[in-house]
Amino acid sequence: AVGLPGGGVFVFGCFNRNLKIKPDVYDAWCDLLHKVPNSVLWLRRFHQRVQDNLISEAQKRGINASRLVFAGRLPDRLAHASRHAHIDLYLDTPPFGGHSTLADVITADRPCLVLPGERFGSRVGASLIMGFGGSILVARNLQDYS
Repeated sequence: AVGLPGGGVFVFGCFNRNLKIKPDVYDAWCDLLHKVPNSVLWLRRFHQRVQDNLISEAQKRGINASRLVFAGRLPDRLAHASRHAHIDLYLDTPPFGGHSTLADVITADRPCLVLPGERFGSRVGASLIMGFGGSILVARNLQDYS
């Protein structure tokens, strides 16, 4: 129903705005996909052109396009939020982390990997998750992140 493959596939997910995905973070995500062969990366689809670019960049990093899954917009906010329950590990987007998106992660009780930075915007996610008692993995740098 949500467009994910079955069969015990591990789902890395990030529904933050695509513009927050920086090349070094995308490198780390592709490293994770290489390290976890039976996994997919589930992202929000905001614009077709951006989706095409993300697929192209994944392929340049040796990731098959079938390992990227895109979630389209749902008009019902609760239906969108319920998708988070299908994510095995939520990946935040350093240095511009999620804010309201991470509130959905907390509500769905999903673990989240964050890399807090020096500025407020990059620390909100970790603060939210720790403040509400969610499951959090805090990386010290991009090498730890992947």
